[in-house]
Amino acid sequence: MINRVARIIARSMVEPMVRYENRRTRRGEVEFSEWNVMFASMPGAFGNLMRGVFYRRTLAKVGCNVVFKHGSFCQYKNITIGNNVFCGYYNTIGLVNFGDNIVVGGFVNFVSGRRQHGVSLNGVPFWQQAAEGRAVVNIGSNVWIGSNCVICASVGDDCVLGVGSVLVKPMENKTVYAGNPARKIRDIA
Repeated sequence: MINRVARIIARSMVEPMVRYENRRTRRGEVEFSEWNVMFASMPGAFGNLMRGVFYRRTLAKVGCNVVFKHGSFCQYKNITIGNNVFCGYYNTIGLVNFGDNIVVGGFVNFVSGRRQHGVSLNGVPFWQQAAEGRAVVNIGSNVWIGSNCVICASVGDDCVLGVGSVLVKPMENKTVYAGNPARKIRDIA
């Protein structure tokens, strides 16, 4: 009963924000990020519930049994998330599509590809240069990602990425990768 009441309260709090968000055009991406940061800072079970309700109403697709712990947030609306996905504390999620049955440790940064910032010496400061192109990162199904990883490339199905790894090249299916840069450690049988 308490859980049901909490869901109703969360929906009633989130719904006006979602309506406001849906009326926005180009500016909406910035405001979406600001709402994310607000929801990410809510601790405890109620914060988990608020993030879940908000993401189900705003992201492209969110499956069942998806948890975003305190401090975790999505930067873009066109993210898809499958079923049984657990995102630990303080994760930053760029343009990413998640499969099913995924566990992500804390402090993981999902970067939208390796070429999202310009780096030319053309007289224009780096921060003012146009992006070279963001890429969608795909995370397969049955994946375990350790804490403190930076992910710039796609992860295959049935994979494990070791703690503190920096993934700059796509992972093969059924493998364990670790290190900086992440390298294949072994196959999973």
